[in-house]
Amino acid sequence: MKHRQKRYRSFLLGVVWCLAANIQLSGQLPVRPQYVYDLLSLSEHNPDCKQSQVSAANQSSVVFQPGSSAVRMVLPGYDDGVPFDQASYLVIDLIHHNPSSSILLLEFRRKGDEPDENNWIHSRINARIGVLPELRTQIIFPLSYLNAQEVFLPRFPRQLKGTVGGKRMSAKEIDEVYLRILHVDNANYPLSMEIAGIQLTSRLPDPLPHVEGGWVDSLGQWASKSWPGKISQTKDLQKEVEISHRKINRKPLSDNRSAFMGFRKLQFDSTGFFHLHHDDLRWWLVDPAGYAYLSVAPTGVGPYSHGPIETNPDLFSYLPPDTGYFKKAYAYRRDLKSISYLTLNLIRLYGENWERGWQNATQKLLKGLGFTGTGNWSDPLFYQNVSMPYVYPMRGFPSTKINLFRDFPDVFDPAYEKSCMHFATQLKTLANDQMMIGYFLGNEPHWAFGDFNLAREMLYKNQNSYTRNKLITWLNERYNGDIMLFSAAWEID
Repeated sequence: MKHRQKRYRSFLLGVVWCLAANIQLSGQLPVRPQYVYDLLSLSEHNPDCKQSQVSAANQSSVVFQPGSSAVRMVLPGYDDGVPFDQASYLVIDLIHHNPSSSILLLEFRRKGDEPDENNWIHSRINARIGVLPELRTQIIFPLSYLNAQEVFLPRFPRQLKGTVGGKRMSAKEIDEVYLRILHVDNANYPLSMEIAGIQLTSRLPDPLPHVEGGWVDSLGQWASKSWPGKISQTKDLQKEVEISHRKINRKPLSDNRSAFMGFRKLQFDSTGFFHLHHDDLRWWLVDPAGYAYLSVAPTGVGPYSHGPIETNPDLFSYLPPDTGYFKKAYAYRRDLKSISYLTLNLIRLYGENWERGWQNATQKLLKGLGFTGTGNWSDPLFYQNVSMPYVYPMRGFPSTKINLFRDFPDVFDPAYEKSCMHFATQLKTLANDQMMIGYFLGNEPHWAFGDFNLAREMLYKNQNSYTRNKLITWLNERYNGDIMLFSAAWEID
């Protein structure tokens, strides 16, 4: 501990405590940071950081240029005087000039955790947050998420999707915070990120200045970047689509396929529905006509691709009216008003009958490219109106008033059985649909992210539930109500 105190002595002398706030000209009280990291001291203690005099925020900053994605920028923790327990948000003001979006990885190390056999210090909680290029952004991490009860971060202004992993820890357990930069793909270009400020606040920070001229053009493209094939106006979009249609129409569909896209050269018993067959060597998926079927299907086939505009209105150079002609381009996603430029451009291309135009073109495209169906999360209107095999994603997974851990329901609640029965009724209308291969009960439940003992997590929350009471009853019966037998079996003093 002595070497750590010596290491951060100069850092602590540079700490800025904001104990009072000045009234702005508008008469509103600005957000008062509870703690501000001193960038000069950070650059001195992190060899991959260099101080810069001019930043996107017109103030001094540091540039973090790691030699690889494994290199970490280290921020001091609670025992070094950083009052994480008194704050609600960690806010990082940054910009990067990488060729494409990057990921900021925040790692919270817990006090007392030791390095592994490779001398690598693992984080207790980590957050991966997407960051757009060439756009000043405030990365906001709510410190309440240290409890590991949530997987997805709120969509704060300009932030891309953010996820949280790891196991719970308290704010006072934060020994250090690590910052890393990751590629979003397999690229190998040098990574860099300019940081204009790192602070702890009790409430959300004031918004950044608006982007002049917009960051997204009227077609939903990156406005300031150029690339071969970039569409400059709607009529060029129409030309590109016509060219694509001509290419698709030149590709004949295989005569070796059944009406359900099965292979006619290999036939088994016909049941009228998709089913399984074992030929004493391997299992086959068989189509309703009895032919061997190989599912080659893209997921998420649909005419929508929404992004939030409610928190980012200044990023868009043009937003059409949300009523009338372009109404279906808008929707609410996770309680945020969003727009789908894919839908917007389809309406521009096909007019009032844009859904039918998209369905016809997509069916030809899929079959022309050799796909044999559509995968999960595809648009229901597509597989209801197009003759291709599909899988059905069930909606509204059963829940209860109390969750045991994240979204894991109180499964012994009598109401849960009724909820399950109601959940199953949505399959009734599809029971005789020969094109349905099968169905998915749900997707990526939040409780399954990570390695957790669900019983332990339930007991940690210390709330009354049917499942908790069921566990108590089971333990009581197993050990005949003898606390000494229970303690001996579980090695509890």
